[in-house]
Amino acid sequence: MEDLTTEWKESWRDDCLKTICAFANTQGGVVEVGRADNGEVVGVTNPLTLLTDIPNTIRHKLGVIAEVTQFIEGGKNLVRISVQKYSNPISYHGKFYVRTGSTTQELSGTALAVFLLKVQGKTWDELTEPAATLKDLSSEALRKFRELAVSGKRLTEKDVSDAISDEQLLENLGLVINGQLTKAAILLFGNNPEKFFFGCHVRIGLFSSKEELFHHDEVRGPLMLVADKVIEILYLKYFKGLVDFKGFQRIENFPLAKEALREAVLNAITHRDYSVKNSIQIKIYEDRLIIFNDGCLPADWTVETLQKAHKSLPRNPLVANTFFRSAHIETWGRGIQRMNEICDSYDAPRPTFEAIGHSFATILKFTDVYMKLARKYGTVNDPVNEGVNEGVNEGVNEGVKLSTVDTAILNALKQNSYTTAEKLISIVNKSKPTVERSLQKLKANGYIKRLGSDKTGSWEILRSVDS
Repeated sequence: MEDLTTEWKESWRDDCLKTICAFANTQGGVVEVGRADNGEVVGVTNPLTLLTDIPNTIRHKLGVIAEVTQFIEGGKNLVRISVQKYSNPISYHGKFYVRTGSTTQELSGTALAVFLLKVQGKTWDELTEPAATLKDLSSEALRKFRELAVSGKRLTEKDVSDAISDEQLLENLGLVINGQLTKAAILLFGNNPEKFFFGCHVRIGLFSSKEELFHHDEVRGPLMLVADKVIEILYLKYFKGLVDFKGFQRIENFPLAKEALREAVLNAITHRDYSVKNSIQIKIYEDRLIIFNDGCLPADWTVETLQKAHKSLPRNPLVANTFFRSAHIETWGRGIQRMNEICDSYDAPRPTFEAIGHSFATILKFTDVYMKLARKYGTVNDPVNEGVNEGVNEGVNEGVKLSTVDTAILNALKQNSYTTAEKLISIVNKSKPTVERSLQKLKANGYIKRLGSDKTGSWEILRSVDS
């Protein structure tokens, strides 16, 4: 069947040169002329002429030397064209083609620029940015790197001592070339990387099953700080800690294994194609979280390859090396395996992956335990944490005692079910955290339930003060 290195053509046409160009630019391959797309042998009527014309045409129009041979199958003549991978880029009529799966694709724009860099043995993150200076870098991010590198035992105190200037540190990391900052240096430590590269941030959104957006955040800044900020925001604003009891033991459950999620976020940040002006997107639904980022798999890799032992092949080697030195990641190609091991220990579903064109998706499903508790407390369709995890969903306690603030809030909601948290602050004359804790207490103990989104939804009264 047709695949990355095999193509079938019923007859020879100059259009076949696109495929041969793609093979030369990718991994090499074989074109069989005289075979239909479904594999049926149709044969060619002029094999001897083709044996002369085809190699001459390929050499003249592509500058490529191909091996052209005749063979017989089912009593019919076919021609096989074998092409090796070329170290220099090959074009056809000024256009460049590559092989992706079983298709031939024309390169343009950013994809073409990245391809030409790769052919030259370079990556996007090692290119320099002449307009950037040390003043564009974040002292906080650089300080954080020094701390993490030592605590993670990837560098010594001497390597990051005060005697080592920021510029010298960056040079030691390979982030300064000929006195100029690399793109990797700006991504990792830039105060505002988007001053130079549009779209290099992380977007987080909470969605309904019908793709209605309830809430969103954007995380910007140096990559050295972004990963931890993303995890912090997810657990402060998007994930509820649902509490269950085993005897007298209080067990707090979150939807995902935190370390597995951190690994997935770092994987997306490290392997993203930053030459594409799209942000990393984290979409949260009632039962799963999906991370989308631009950056297709290596040409000969599939999703199945990731699930097996494989070598480390970072898209951004300078970014990856710096994250390794700061003990954020390993560099042995074990990221997926680590996620699986963490999820197994947490009794959580293993992540799944999808490679769609130039983008890649990591899907993390919420644990069964969390989903059962969410259904029990009626929070499946209300996944936003209003800012307080402390004391959320303590379980329905029939003997719970309501405070005067709780009672005042409950009465206010009875009078107007559309009353917002901001209005409640003025009504009960208490601070925002106090009101939020009271609302969580009332929800957890079955007095109220949120219907719809934070902005346009309302409250349903389930129990009165005396019930």
